[in-house]
Amino acid sequence: GSYGADLYIIKKGKGEIIKKGKEKEFKIAEVEEGNIVGEIAWILGEKRSATLKAKTDMEVLRIDGDVLKKKIMEGKRGAVLFLFELLKLESKRLSLTSQEIVDILEKYIPTDEIANLKEKILKTIAF
Repeated sequence: GSYGADLYIIKKGKGEIIKKGKEKEFKIAEVEEGNIVGEIAWILGEKRSATLKAKTDMEVLRIDGDVLKKKIMEGKRGAVLFLFELLKLESKRLSLTSQEIVDILEKYIPTDEIANLKEKILKTIAF
């Protein structure tokens, strides 16, 4: 829940992304070498939405979010390419999360209610 403008690329090791619920914590993802974390707080300019907990020794590369934003605004090719790759990553994560929601809905909610909830979810995430 802390503020943070930096992003991190995992260079070595494995970890878990933990999200706090109202009463307990949930593991929402596993991360490993090559994954990027911290991007949501950077994109939204808000508090971090989850916590990274190491499962093994980890080595990370810190990317200064303010410098990255400046380079993107200047049109620096490397920064723009990084942003494009980040956009692809976030799109993939959103797609996987949406499918997980649908899987849960189908498992626990009667079929006629699922159609209504799917429609509400799609309206919520649509632009």
